[in-house]
Amino acid sequence: MNYDELEAKVVKAIEEKPTFAQEEAPKFEMPNMGITKDVIGIGIGSALAGVAGGLVSKVSPIDLDSFGIEGVTPIVAGVAIKKLLKPSGMLGGITTGLIVAGISQAVSGFIPKSMAQERSIELPKEENTQIMQGVVY
Repeated sequence: MNYDELEAKVVKAIEEKPTFAQEEAPKFEMPNMGITKDVIGIGIGSALAGVAGGLVSKVSPIDLDSFGIEGVTPIVAGVAIKKLLKPSGMLGGITTGLIVAGISQAVSGFIPKSMAQERSIELPKEENTQIMQGVVY
C-alpha cells in the first residue's frame, strides 16, 4: 500500500459518519394486540361463567360446589356446548371463555385464602454458672 492509497482510506474514514450501537434506536416493538371477535367472545364467556353457575345451582337439586371444586358447572357447560353444537366464531369464543373461567375458579379453590405465618422468638439461654470463691464453674 502506497502513501496515496493510505491517504485516500484515511480521508474516506474521516468523511464517513461512524455508526455506533448506542446511536441507533433499539427496536423493541410489541406485536399488535388488537381486540378481535375471539377475545371479545372469551371475555363474554368468562363473564357468563358466574351467571351459568348461579343458574345451574338454583335449578339443580344437587349443589355441585359442595363437592369441593368450584367451577365445575362452567367447565361442564362449555365442554357440552363445544361437543354438541361445535360452535364457531363468536359462540366458539364464548364457550372457550366459559371453560377458561371454570378452570380459573377451580384452580382458585386450591389456593388458601390467607397464608399462615409463624414467628418464633429465640430467647437467649440462661447460663448455668456458679461462682465459688471468685471462680466461674
